[in-house]
Amino acid sequence: MGARCTLRPAVTTDRPVRHRCELVARLDARGRPGLKVRVLDLSEAGAFIEEGDGLEELQVGDSFQLTIALPGGAHWQASAVVSRLGTSRRDLKHPTVAHVTVSATGFGVEFAAMEDDALEQLRGFLELLDER
Repeated sequence: MGARCTLRPAVTTDRPVRHRCELVARLDARGRPGLKVRVLDLSEAGAFIEEGDGLEELQVGDSFQLTIALPGGAHWQASAVVSRLGTSRRDLKHPTVAHVTVSATGFGVEFAAMEDDALEQLRGFLELLDER
């Protein structure tokens, strides 16, 4: 008798859409003064933050508060954890060349569980990013 082999379809989970952007945000970590940071992509699950002054010591597993100013003066805030160190892309504006993209070093972060109101506020902002 031969062994039976059953093939199962690969289980994949939907990954939230990443919205490329270039937003200024504030990062507040325990024991450190608040830092102005550049967010290069944003989704319902997390973001990619470009490395900058004061961020060199952040490591995978470090947690902090991220605050993004939204249109109309409101602020969106979430707890986040560094999930990876790596690179992303950043668009450069150039007067004579269109669509210039460079590699940017930084870190990916995952948002901690957030209240329904905060999630809806983020979703509304991501819809605005889609429209541009």
